[in-house]
Amino acid sequence: MKRIAWREGLTLPHDPNESEIYQWDLTDWLDGDTLVNPPQILADPGISAALEYLAAQTVDVRISGGAVGTTYAVTVRATSTPRGRIADRTVRFDCHER
Repeated sequence: MKRIAWREGLTLPHDPNESEIYQWDLTDWLDGDTLVNPPQILADPGISAALEYLAAQTVDVRISGGAVGTTYAVTVRATSTPRGRIADRTVRFDCHER
């Protein structure tokens, strides 16, 4: 598993022949809240992104597929409790063979 220290505009390399789990750490945004309900996982067409695991402050997403030379956006749309805040955290995956 690869842990993501999210920041605006984050782009990571991804081999479209691999399937990898990435952990979105939302601790800073949550500011004492916890995650509630499974988040929405939104992905550009052409890449597969699926929820693997939800913890109190992290979301694990399995990324696979894609086409070499293409960059895809994958977004975790999370909701916090008890304040009910909603946030999107998008990471771009730049596909190339390793």
